[in-house]
Amino acid sequence: MNCICEQSLYNACSCKKKYRLPLALPLYDGHCHVDLFFKYGFNETHFGSQLAHGRKMVLIDNRHNFQRWFVNSLIDNPNVTIFTTYGIHPKYLPSDRENVLEQFKQIFENKLTLNTMKVAIGECGIDATSKYSLNDQLFIFKFQLQMAADFGIPVVLHGRGTNSFSIILEELKTHLNSKHHVHWHCINPNSNLNIITDFLSHFENYFIGLNGSIIAHDPNAQKTGDNTRDKICPTLSRYGIDPNEFHIIYITDNGSNLVCGLKEEVHLRCVCHCLNSVLENGVTLCRSFELLIKPCKSVSTYFKRCEMNHLLPTSLKLNVDTRWNSIHDMLESISLNFQQCEDLLFDRNETFYLNDINRKVVMDFVKFLSLFKVASEEMSADKTPTLHLVVPWFTILKNSCELKDDCDNLFRMRCTHAICPYFGAFLWTLILSFLLFYRERGI
Repeated sequence: MNCICEQSLYNACSCKKKYRLPLALPLYDGHCHVDLFFKYGFNETHFGSQLAHGRKMVLIDNRHNFQRWFVNSLIDNPNVTIFTTYGIHPKYLPSDRENVLEQFKQIFENKLTLNTMKVAIGECGIDATSKYSLNDQLFIFKFQLQMAADFGIPVVLHGRGTNSFSIILEELKTHLNSKHHVHWHCINPNSNLNIITDFLSHFENYFIGLNGSIIAHDPNAQKTGDNTRDKICPTLSRYGIDPNEFHIIYITDNGSNLVCGLKEEVHLRCVCHCLNSVLENGVTLCRSFELLIKPCKSVSTYFKRCEMNHLLPTSLKLNVDTRWNSIHDMLESISLNFQQCEDLLFDRNETFYLNDINRKVVMDFVKFLSLFKVASEEMSADKTPTLHLVVPWFTILKNSCELKDDCDNLFRMRCTHAICPYFGAFLWTLILSFLLFYRERGI
């Protein structure tokens, strides 16, 4: 979220400091508590002012506290669609169990007048941090699962604690069939991934929600080989994989921490990562490449921010440093839409965006990079072996970078001089990896 302009969430924004969300893009929140918006002092007017410029929102409002089931927290706004779940959270168990459960049943029997769109039961489950006993939590949880089974309505789950996940899964299998719709909310780094894997295998119509902490990192942890190895082993163990019992082949990029941390293991370098590094180094060190790519980035970014891509036959693509082939895709999109871009910018008196872009040079660069894209796509296949493709593709790419005697294309010559020096390092890295791989197998 730090890279998105907050102003663009609710209004049109023309700032160029951060990315902005087009107003035509709806926002979806699959798990929220609308009543908290009112509980913390806001009102419908505040919400309406944020959506006054046309942003549409779809919310799944989880009413998991029985004391707030019937609090009027609706938002009457044409730009907002709210679906509601009703449940009993393991931290909010009723003391008057009989009456509350009867009331809960009447909600789904449509015996109560409600102006909500009911879509699920929950969130419900087991929480080790709850003040209520496990037996009390189980009783309420089982009741809700049986209700879900009887009414054929989806379930939203909540689980917290070392042993809670196994208990939850056991009750799910007992009360619900494998086709039941289940949303397991808030999976975090400390969740029992073995249980989650079992859950995903058993239920066909499943959804999981990831807690934001799952991508958090320890800012004090250095990316050393030892730290990397210490992270890998516990992660595998959480999936039931013992590195001492299984024959594991690690395939990674060329990060020094990975090379050092896995030096005692069978470790292959990802071919596509090596290939991408060859291109990245060549592009970075070639001034001609930089002078071409920079204005192309500016044009693609400008069309995206001004929401002009829909006026083109195909959208302009952005170059993303962490995405393979994105330079090719960006330049190709500009090449295909060059005339239309020129016309649109002329109407806006902004043709200066194209002053430093030579369409012929862009087309030459796209042609040069296209073979690299095909190679990386073929060598990153998921369902077919790719190890045998490495040497043939290396030969093809190396030959494509060699200058022919009759070559008079200046840009082609620059491409060759920029890329070729890195192929030696590329090939040597792969050869070392493969030698270790075959040695491990006694070949």
